[in-house]
Amino acid sequence: MVGLSPEDVEKFRRDGYLLIRNLFSADELDSFKDAILGLRANPSLVRSSRNSIVFRGSLFNYRVLESVPFDDRILDVARSILGSSFAYFGDSSVQMGQGPRGLHRDSTNRVALLGPDWEGEYPLLRMGIYIGDFTRNSGGLKIVPRSHLPLIPFAPPVFMRILKRLTRFLTPPFRLARKLVAVFQGGFDVPSQSGDLIIWNFRLLHSGNAVKLKRYPRFALPVWLENAAPESWRLPGNRDRMVMFCAFAREGAHLERYLRARRETDLTNLKWTRWDASFQTLASAKRVRLFKPDPEVGVLYQGREPEESGAS
Repeated sequence: MVGLSPEDVEKFRRDGYLLIRNLFSADELDSFKDAILGLRANPSLVRSSRNSIVFRGSLFNYRVLESVPFDDRILDVARSILGSSFAYFGDSSVQMGQGPRGLHRDSTNRVALLGPDWEGEYPLLRMGIYIGDFTRNSGGLKIVPRSHLPLIPFAPPVFMRILKRLTRFLTPPFRLARKLVAVFQGGFDVPSQSGDLIIWNFRLLHSGNAVKLKRYPRFALPVWLENAAPESWRLPGNRDRMVMFCAFAREGAHLERYLRARRETDLTNLKWTRWDASFQTLASAKRVRLFKPDPEVGVLYQGREPEESGAS
């Protein structure tokens, strides 16, 4: 196993994200780009296409991309952070084009920062492979470093118990405070390039499709200014954006709570997500535990082959 250095792991735990350079070769990236463009030619594979194109199911639904989440380099990174026993829970996707912007967290307790997600370590991480040069172009990932950390990390337990009992009353002022901070919060636009891997904790504030200005490309804009900036002021890149996501987690209460919430919003896509015997064999060969998020995962995929999962 190659994996990450202890310094990289510490940086991830401290900052909530990590940029790993040149994980994939130029030839691999060309293959990914051709594959994604080929998927776009089949409208039946698309589940959302208002601004960005989001393809149905997971990366494992598409033979040309199924090697990505269980690539040894990806898995070595996951093991460095999560340990030897971690799970894949059906969360991977491929997108292209310009999508919505907005600082958000992928965890379930997103506002008051006092719910169970903020108790102890939150061992859920997402990985993004952004295809394009986002050091010079728009379309990359915006993050707020260290926003995954608890609000009051050293507060006495009795004080935190009191605050948690007041969560219902504290949520509106927290929501208002979040909106006020967002007016000024430009965060950090991750300077990724094709072949790089970005990983971040589910609790980290982040936004997709960052906008860079032609005159001030190093200035990270608050999201509302990104949306307001005239097209003529922006560096290109959003409409050409391609990205593949996958996620891994250590099993436990945090993962189970996240999946309960996801089932409420994404069950239809989970039904289209590949979870057949050959997929399970692949996971076993790669020593990846599988955590099935719902009994109905894959019911609409059954009997199909990769890339046919979007057929009507």
